[in-house]
Parts: sequence; C-alpha cells; structure tokens
Amino acid sequence: MFVLVKILAVAVVSVLAYAAFDYVYFGPTIISLSGSSLVIENNRVKVDFALGGASSFGGVLIATEEGQGGGVQKSLDYFDESGAAEFLRTQQPGHCSAEFYDAHARHKELIPATPAVRAALAALDFSDHDDTASWRRFTVNGRCVSHLKSLTINGQPAGGPSELDGICMTMVVTDISVQDKPIQAF
Repeated sequence: MFVLVKILAVAVVSVLAYAAFDYVYFGPTIISLSGSSLVIENNRVKVDFALGGASSFGGVLIATEEGQGGGVQKSLDYFDESGAAEFLRTQQPGHCSAEFYDAHARHKELIPATPAVRAALAALDFSDHDDTASWRRFTVNGRCVSHLKSLTINGQPAGGPSELDGICMTMVVTDISVQDKPIQAF
C-alpha cells in the first residue's frame, strides 16, 4: 500500500512538473481556483484537480525550497509532532543526522490561494536544514489536492492518476503561520 501511495505521489508531482516544463518552453501558465477546483493550464496542457475540504497540518519547519512550477510556490520539509518528539529523544542538540532526516521528514508542495499567502510563502527561507536553531513551529491551513478530474495535452484527453485521497502531497494554502522565535526545544 505504501509503495502505491508513493507511486501516486510521484505521478502527481510529475504532472505538475510537466506543466512547469511546458511553461518554460510553450508559454505562461494560468492557475485558477474556483469552488472545489484547481486548474493549471498553458497553451498545450490543462490539468483540472479536485480539492478536498478544509485541512490543516503543522509541526516543526526544517527546510524550504522554491517550487518547481505548476503553481507550486514553495516546498516544505518538516517534522510532524511524533517526528519532533523522536528527534528530541534520539538526536544530539544542534545536529540532525541524514538517516534521521530521511526517515522522519515529511514533505508538502504549497500553492498560494491569495496574494497575501503568496507574499508569506515568498518570505519563508529555511534553506539550511542542518541549522537546527533556525527551525520553527508552523501551521498551514488550506485544501488538499484530492484527485485529478481531467488532463488534456494538445487538446486531447490524457491519462493520469485519478485518486490522490489521503496523500495530500500538494495543498492550496489559505493561511500559514510560522513562529518568530527559533525552537530551542520542541
């Protein structure tokens, strides 16, 4: 089951990456949100995703990266509460081993729902995950991309992963908050 979830997650990211690649070579990408739908399109590709209901997540923000296109502005690496507790129990202060990071870090792709959220995501820069003193508690609210409704390439219907429920690798963000002070202890 876990392998299937990973395959579906890679497929979603691939579709979004394809849209980003297409943007670079074939024109601007238009992103529109309406009701429970997220549409990403350019002059060759149109992807229509269904959005789930309101959702939130949080934990300890450990790293950010710029989005790779397809509407994704920021990628977050974080520890959920159980990962943060395990970090405190097993890791030395000021250090996070690569093995621990690989085993416990979670990942989300974030698409801003408003210009204010876009500005907040642009301001996030936690590019050095080794700097444990820069880690902050955070909370994100929004709606998860739940499934692919349709994919069209060059005006022709194309296939893609239909069910993404429960994965929530990509989220349309309506609000994000990050604590100002560095985490000394989770």
